[in-house]
Order: sequence, then structure tokens, then C-alpha cells
Amino acid sequence: LILEVRVAAHPVFRVEGGDLIVELPLTIAEAALGARVRVPTLTGSVDLTVPPGTSTGQRLRLRGQGVPTEHGGTGDLM
Repeated sequence: LILEVRVAAHPVFRVEGGDLIVELPLTIAEAALGARVRVPTLTGSVDLTVPPGTSTGQRLRLRGQGVPTEHGGTGDLM
């Protein structure tokens, strides 16, 4: 018996190690002035404070909101 398993890409999250990556579109005003935005997590949405002056491609971290790791910890949501 040969079993082949294919895992499809998730429409919101991408996995890098134990971390989950989600791309969050911001307006120019939100990035420049700062804002509070809703961010999807595996257990529901949370509010995230975007600091003023945030640059394109900058990563913000929600600790412990990623996937379980092999060492018993939990990754982060980036």
C-alpha cells in the first residue's frame, strides 16, 4: 500500500517552521499614523496595534498564536 498525501495551501495562513504568516493589507494612513486592526488567528480574530511609521513588509508578532512545535512550545503569528 502506497499512500500519498497532499496538503493544499490555506487561503489565509502560510507556515514557516512553527510560525504562521498572514499578510495584512493596510492603507497608507494606517501605516503612517498607526491603527488598531483585526487580525485572524487559528482561534478567532484579535486586535493588533500597528505602530506609527510601519514600513512595507515589516513583521509584527503575536506571541504564542502559531502552531505547536515538536518541542512542546507554540510558534508565533507574524
